[in-house]
Amino acid sequence: MPIQPNFTHIAIRFVVATITLAVIGTAFSCTDSLQSLQSDPPPAELLGTWEYKDLIWYEDATSDTMIFIPHVPRLHDWGMRIKFNADNTCRSSYSAWCGNDDNIHSYSGRYIYNSGSRKVTGDIRFMKQNNEFTIATVTKDSLIIVMKR
Repeated sequence: MPIQPNFTHIAIRFVVATITLAVIGTAFSCTDSLQSLQSDPPPAELLGTWEYKDLIWYEDATSDTMIFIPHVPRLHDWGMRIKFNADNTCRSSYSAWCGNDDNIHSYSGRYIYNSGSRKVTGDIRFMKQNNEFTIATVTKDSLIIVMKR
């Protein structure tokens, strides 16, 4: 028996994703404390460009889980991306087909990785309102992060 789409669920996920993307556009100022911290070597799988795929969101939760997949360039290459380089530089960006979208941005900065806590902290906002997230899983095929609300 085919599963019927739950349009309320789809609409709620769309609204949540839209709000998430809207908050990403807020700039975050670089802090001196990040400049003075040492980064552990990031996992090799983290390096590269990741594109947003899905959000696991629960209304009563205190954090969001976001799923990213490796970025594959396309003709119309819209969407949210994060990029991590081996030299601890990073980029958070969002593009859309509509030039009137007020969330379009591209921020570059630096990040540190703590291998003990699996936390990534940046001097830019990666998603939502935070500049820090925890890596739940990272493989060559997916990056799953947990970010406090």
